[in-house]
Amino acid sequence: MIQSPRAPKTAFLALIRHARAVRAGPQEPDSERSLSAEGRASFELQLARLESMRFACDQLWTSPWSRARQTAELLGARFGIVPQNREGLCNELDTPVALELIAEATAAARASRVVLVGHQPWLSLLARGLGASDVRDLECGEVIWLTQRAETNWPCAARLYP
Repeated sequence: MIQSPRAPKTAFLALIRHARAVRAGPQEPDSERSLSAEGRASFELQLARLESMRFACDQLWTSPWSRARQTAELLGARFGIVPQNREGLCNELDTPVALELIAEATAAARASRVVLVGHQPWLSLLARGLGASDVRDLECGEVIWLTQRAETNWPCAARLYP
């Protein structure tokens, strides 16, 4: 009997790059780009895959930018969790607000399942900074799971490509 893969049941830090967005129009700020119809459809397939893996999360944090927020709302609606906007997910990694978010997320992920929805290159830089040296880029809608191996070492345990 073939069993379907399962999402980690233990504490983890998952990083999800927002689904594909529309191109910015003239004079439109990057932060206001919405998901494209294709991006929504593709992420719905990703959500179905996560559901088949018995995915669950305890905390869902999202960048306040439109495309990340919309991606997190789709995830939250499917898994019954309300996304929380976190400013640090759209700031440079070395800013105080981003450093505070990273410290809070890794502390929470030691005991619960924490999901961050954000952008490139922020997510891959965060992953590498935490010890997932093999993570270079995340595709739109991609999910990666980091699990703690040592106090400051969070290697990539799994990737779910769109």
